Amino acid sequence: TLPAVAAGLTYTIVNTGAAGNNLVDVAVTDGVISGKFTLAATVVVVSVATTIRNTKATSIKGDSVTLVSDGSGWFITASTGIWAQQAP
Repeated sequence: TLPAVAAGLTYTIVNTGAAGNNLVDVAVTDGVISGKFTLAATVVVVSVATTIRNTKATSIKGDSVTLVSDGSGWFITASTGIWAQQAP
């Protein structure tokens, strides 16, 4: 779970487990996550997610997501691998 939003905070989360072994959830309790990532070869626009997930079945060691806060929410600025979202 990411901390409260604050302008300039940047986090990169990397799945370090073996392929198909780890489920990685990134959740927020303050603000929402928005931006773009790839879901099964399709670019998905995330507008109001509270959690994004690097699913266990599709995970590959090194999958990652970078999130930056502007003080009101979290924005995806980069990602590798396949991620899914959960709406609030």
